[in-house]
Amino acid sequence: MGDRKPQRDILDWLGIRHAPDWEVAGALGKAVAVFMALLIAGAYFSAFAIVFGVLFGGSAASLGTGALIAALLGAPFLIWGTVLKHQTLRYQKEGHITDRITSAVEQLGAEKAVNRIGRLVKIWTGEPKKSLSAKEIADKYLDEPRSKVTGKEWTQSYNDETDEDWEGFLYNVSIWPSEKTDIQSQGKAIKLQDSEEIANVGDWQVFIETEPNIEVRIGAILSLERIAQDSTLHDNGRDHVRVMEILCAYVRENSPADQAPDFPFPQGCKQGSLEEKGRSKLNWLSNEITPRADVQLALSVIGRRTPQQVNVERNHTTQDGTGYRIDLSRTNLRYADLQYLNFENAKFFRSQMQAAFCKGANFDGANFIYCELTGVSAANASLSKSKMDMADFSYATLTGANLCDCTISHTHFVRTNFEDAKIRFLENANNREVNRAFFIDSNLKGTFIEGDMLGVVLSLPILPDGTIPRQISGVGFQECRMAGARGISGQTRNESAIKAEWLAETFGDASVILTEDMDRPPHWPDWELPSGGDNSFDTEWRKWQAHPREYVPPPAPAD
Repeated sequence: MGDRKPQRDILDWLGIRHAPDWEVAGALGKAVAVFMALLIAGAYFSAFAIVFGVLFGGSAASLGTGALIAALLGAPFLIWGTVLKHQTLRYQKEGHITDRITSAVEQLGAEKAVNRIGRLVKIWTGEPKKSLSAKEIADKYLDEPRSKVTGKEWTQSYNDETDEDWEGFLYNVSIWPSEKTDIQSQGKAIKLQDSEEIANVGDWQVFIETEPNIEVRIGAILSLERIAQDSTLHDNGRDHVRVMEILCAYVRENSPADQAPDFPFPQGCKQGSLEEKGRSKLNWLSNEITPRADVQLALSVIGRRTPQQVNVERNHTTQDGTGYRIDLSRTNLRYADLQYLNFENAKFFRSQMQAAFCKGANFDGANFIYCELTGVSAANASLSKSKMDMADFSYATLTGANLCDCTISHTHFVRTNFEDAKIRFLENANNREVNRAFFIDSNLKGTFIEGDMLGVVLSLPILPDGTIPRQISGVGFQECRMAGARGISGQTRNESAIKAEWLAETFGDASVILTEDMDRPPHWPDWELPSGGDNSFDTEWRKWQAHPREYVPPPAPAD
């Protein structure tokens, strides 16, 4: 956390501090400070004149004169007492905020004792050593700890040396290397890993267990939210960032990614897993467990920060000078409800976000590197300028989403729905960026695409009758390098991100770069359409989408 400068108040403004800070005071503050100094000096001068007149001038002292002298002499002490009271009140206020934060943090760790009926279950674990032996030898193996007969089979054999036949049972004996003991709760089955075996089951009994006190923790999270709001409104957000760091740490500790349960779907973004992902089913989505109530509330509190709170984060001093960023890295956010929340510039590095609900959420500038987002529902979400390197958006719903200027490197979009979305790839004129994204069987219908597409892989299903895939229908290309020379491992070759025959079902203008062997469709205007006004790209694109067969491109304007 970066250091913040001490909060400046009325005393700084007036210059009443250990030393006057005239840089803080404005013109009015300096004038008031000078006036007060003159007033105090005048008070002492007047008191001295009155006393001098009484002692040496022969004038008579009256009750009013004495009161005036007392008032003039006591004025500086009254002012100084007011300053001390103001300082004391400020320290009491800071101590109160500290106590509120400390109390809320203590409540975040609240637990409660719960009585449960269960029984002890001894489990042999590890890869067992197996032996197929006759009964006499099998009995010797059974003398070993953690050994058990796991099957038998009738066998006949012939000994050439003795000319004898043998027949009988051979027993399959398994010996496990280690054991563990679990508590089986009543009504729940014991989950065994591969090759594990139940050795012994105890009697039912009452166990006292501790578990998180969700109700108290929810109250603590709401208290922290109130502290962050009050700090932003009345204290320039001095404690807001501290509260956000506490809540982010709470989510990371109570929902870590490495404790997320396994599911039968390929993870990672290796190129060899693309085909496997295309064949996989998402049956695991219906069986997932949603985040715990307190973790979900913490995410909601983080995501519903006001614009004033977000501005405090931007102005917060950090070591890298970029401002404070919400850090939810390495967290398990499967099935989390993040809809319409603000996670701008947040960190989700290596997080598990499969099937999260992100409709309308703001992820501009977020870090999704190595993030698993399979099946995420993010219609109309904004992900502009986010980092998507090695992220997996397979089977995601990104309809109407904004994916402009995102960094991509081996990013997977297998069967992702981009219908009516907006995508702008970053410029890669020198071919220094990997710029590699795999759109495999994805729905790009009605998508607007800009930027450098060299290195992007568009692989759509080939229909039996040879017609153009419907997933490319209605796409709009503008200011797009769709084909050209690309350097790979020191060698240059011409390539295209889209097949030439697919262009007939798309819309573009003269700003789209193609190779010489790719013919521009006749319905594409042969000049660069403007971005606004009459004959704008969006207007003509919508006209063509409404009536593609009757559409006639507008002529180029006269010079």
